[in-house]
Amino acid sequence: MTIDHELLLTADVEIVAAEGGKLPRVSILAYSGDVMTVPGFGPLVLDLSGMVLANEIQLLANHANNIDSIVGQGTPEVRSGQLFVEGTANTATPAAQQVIALAKSGHKFQASIGATPQALFNQPPNILLPCHSSKIHFPPRCIHKIW
Repeated sequence: MTIDHELLLTADVEIVAAEGGKLPRVSILAYSGDVMTVPGFGPLVLDLSGMVLANEIQLLANHANNIDSIVGQGTPEVRSGQLFVEGTANTATPAAQQVIALAKSGHKFQASIGATPQALFNQPPNILLPCHSSKIHFPPRCIHKIW
């Protein structure tokens, strides 16, 4: 089953100050592997083994896909059943400068991760999901293919 809308996930972001002329580092735990309740989907889990990951993604402010909203770039990676994005913030755009300044002042950021589900199924309760490492006690949906 192909889904006709984008899945948006929220995630914590860590921005580490630059040293020695290097760009600030950005670290995002984009998906922890836990069950989420997402508007339009209800309870769901992601099968990260079915996720198609780009080699590099843009880090954008406010989901605005334009040059003024570029904050940086990162590389997505699945590790230990979790989805991470590691990258750098640039210093050339107003959006990036604002994010870096806020991070330096102690602001804690969240990121919204966009993905397009390609296959979704309803999972019976209390069984081991192929995309999850523990039993789930209510019937979530499992997204198997994600772009």
